[in-house]
Amino acid sequence: MQNGAVVARLARAAPDSVIPDLLYRFEVCAVLESHAVYRAALSPSRDLRATRSLLACLNQALLARDAWEWHRLHLEFHRALNDQSGNLVLAGMVERTHHELETVYLPYIDEPADSLSNLWSLQSEHRKILSCVERREATASVQHTRAHLAGLRDQVVAAVRGPLAFAR
Repeated sequence: MQNGAVVARLARAAPDSVIPDLLYRFEVCAVLESHAVYRAALSPSRDLRATRSLLACLNQALLARDAWEWHRLHLEFHRALNDQSGNLVLAGMVERTHHELETVYLPYIDEPADSLSNLWSLQSEHRKILSCVERREATASVQHTRAHLAGLRDQVVAAVRGPLAFAR
């Protein structure tokens, strides 16, 4: 993602036709990423040290109140976790889907607008996902991943709809 923005302040209102495309791409991403996390949880050859390290870096970015850095690291965290699936084709598909999502929503946002409490909540979800993967709880890791991505989807859709999103 350009500057790593997941949720951002509105640059201009998105046409209603953008929303179905966003919803579709988020669903594809959720399916692919859930499968990657499932495989990572069951992988006998995974190494989660880099992923765990990124979790600590995400915490530091939050403590520094650096939303741009947090978003950049957020993408790295997901990439590192997906790479542990043992299937680089699958991990690449997830990565491409993330980039496709960016092309849909980035024209409508200009800067991150996440509240710290929202970012801490997302960070809590990261910890849950990683803990499940570390404990080899594949089904639980999928459930937490899907919930995490659904929350991100809702935030991005609200951001591109703009201030009137809740009135619709």
